[in-house]
Amino acid sequence: MMKESSPVVALIAEPHHREAQALADCFDRLPEVKIDVIIYADIPQLLQSLLQRKANVVFIDASFLDSDQEVIAHIREVCRDCSIIVMTKEQNEAASLDMMRLEVDEYLVKGSFTPAELIMSMHRAILVNTLKTGYNQAIDLKRAAEQELVEQNSYNTVRTEIWNLAAERNITREDLILKFLSSVGTILGLCRASYFGINDEKTFAICDLQWQKPGVASTKGEKIPFDICDYFYKNSGMAIVKLSEQTIFGDYGPLVGSFLRKNNIKSFLGLPLDNGKESIRGFFDFVDCFNERQWKEKEIQFLQEMLQILTSRISQLNTDEERTMLQEELLVSRKMEAIGQLAGGVAHDFNNILGAISGYAEMIRHKFSKDNPKLERYCSTIISATRKAADLTAQLLTFARKGQYRMAACDIHDLINQTIALFKHSLNANITLNYDFKAKETSILGDKTQLQAALLNIAMNARDAMPEGGNLTFSTDTVTFDESYKKTNEAVVCGDYIIVSITDTGIGMDDSVKIKVFEPFFSTKDSGRGSGLNLAGVFGTIKAHKGYCAVSSEPGRGSTFKLYFPIAKTKRTENNGDVKQYPETTDKHKILIVDDEELMRSIFQEMLSTLGYGVELCNSGKEAVELYKKNFSVIDLVILDMAMSELTGIECFRELKKINPSVKAILSSGYDLNQRKDEIAAEKFTGVLQKPFETQMLANIVAEALSR
Repeated sequence: MMKESSPVVALIAEPHHREAQALADCFDRLPEVKIDVIIYADIPQLLQSLLQRKANVVFIDASFLDSDQEVIAHIREVCRDCSIIVMTKEQNEAASLDMMRLEVDEYLVKGSFTPAELIMSMHRAILVNTLKTGYNQAIDLKRAAEQELVEQNSYNTVRTEIWNLAAERNITREDLILKFLSSVGTILGLCRASYFGINDEKTFAICDLQWQKPGVASTKGEKIPFDICDYFYKNSGMAIVKLSEQTIFGDYGPLVGSFLRKNNIKSFLGLPLDNGKESIRGFFDFVDCFNERQWKEKEIQFLQEMLQILTSRISQLNTDEERTMLQEELLVSRKMEAIGQLAGGVAHDFNNILGAISGYAEMIRHKFSKDNPKLERYCSTIISATRKAADLTAQLLTFARKGQYRMAACDIHDLINQTIALFKHSLNANITLNYDFKAKETSILGDKTQLQAALLNIAMNARDAMPEGGNLTFSTDTVTFDESYKKTNEAVVCGDYIIVSITDTGIGMDDSVKIKVFEPFFSTKDSGRGSGLNLAGVFGTIKAHKGYCAVSSEPGRGSTFKLYFPIAKTKRTENNGDVKQYPETTDKHKILIVDDEELMRSIFQEMLSTLGYGVELCNSGKEAVELYKKNFSVIDLVILDMAMSELTGIECFRELKKINPSVKAILSSGYDLNQRKDEIAAEKFTGVLQKPFETQMLANIVAEALSR
């Protein structure tokens, strides 16, 4: 059974209803074609009908053309495929020319056409309609293909640009993203294309990089709450997020709507940037401020493809950057070790000199200033100056990690709070203190005084970096360094660490400053405002506590100092017993002094002689061993310098014990002997003496050693 063909739709525009009905009756008498006829008395009704229903043929009375020459054009605009037949009252050459000029398909003379002529006109009209429809469809397909080709060529051009950029060895992450935004924004005809980076605290995403069409307002610096970004990411993975003013995302609807309205966004398309660790690093948005556009599937696929290229290259850049940073940290660490050794050696020698200066000043004051107030004042000034110089060398020794430390279990949060209590009164009113203590295990093993000084030095530098005010934040957290991390940084000892972060929003540092920030005597402050040893001392203190320190900073974006301390597994107590005071001796004990510095030998002799002891002097360990072999029975105590060229103090002591296993010996040094206290205790020295020292200190330690 053949399917019945669709009827031909014919519209008649005729001001005289009788004539229109006569034409319609003629159609009813045509058996060959089924025709649906609709009659209209004016052109507006006809055009309104064409907007709602497609017609095959339109019959129009010629009188309408006299009142409006654009009638045919209006009909073509509304229905480009339909055939147009004009009905005229007379047939002549002029009328035929007019019809040709108007580009109508047929014309009939009222009252003079036969049914056969009407049938022929209808057949021609239907044929023309069919041909026009096919032709227009072909034209549309051709235009669509041409447009597809143009778009594909444009996509290929952008694709090649991004590939070439990604292949550049020296391309930066910022340049790569900016070029991506510019290329994509231009080819898609957007108003804006932006990259929002997630901040370290993961509280918000801020617009770091942006491209916008000329005349469109920038939103650089605009913030999106992190909850919204995280919601997009978790609910779409790497898929597209489509927004408009009508979009509501549950509890985040008001925030989303506020963001869209604030930035005059009609259409929004977002792509999360995954950092490869199941968390979001940043967010791309593509915005149209004027239209609620429908995103094409090929546009989405193109963006996803480009983002894959971008993500891959950014991951590589991040890896290269981390590798470079680790290499720089290793170089800096080795450099600091070398400088530390130099600083420690200088400080040790300087302490010997200071010991002689302060010692002789004491002797002069003790022996000659009783009736001479001016001499007393001179000696006191010299001693005071040597104490200040000793403090400076103590900073050098701290940097060299050879300073004095009294290690005990302490709570890092208590230390921070105590530091802030000391520091906050020196803050300007326009600096706000913030706290974020996340660490659960807070016990570390350290010297409270030295650690507090380190925290205070960083805080004071942060304060000075914010002359116009800002935020200073102390935060703590914990981290575990395992074997996988050790592969990237061999210097790290595996274990659990407390991280103390001190962050400011000040002027920041560039790479040239950042790489030198822990060097001794390096300072960005004006002359006279600092010795340049503060942060060097911090570096030494942290290293002496078996920790690590790192700094991140950018000009204009503040700085963050991160201090890593091993978590204390056992608790220790600090011995703060009172120091005993001893008077000058009345017994004639003999003491052997072994030191390769003549100044130190002479001041030992002066001080000990003044205290009533007999003194023997040796300038080397070998000489001391030979002397002790001959006279050990009359030598009650030996004072050995730690660092001597031929035999060190410890090596010399071992040789002396071979001669006399019960020998009593004190080890002295310009370095901090607490750093080697376990080794010293194992050798069973009677005591240790830190240079520089004063007479009473020497008297106390000698008397205590002899009393054992």
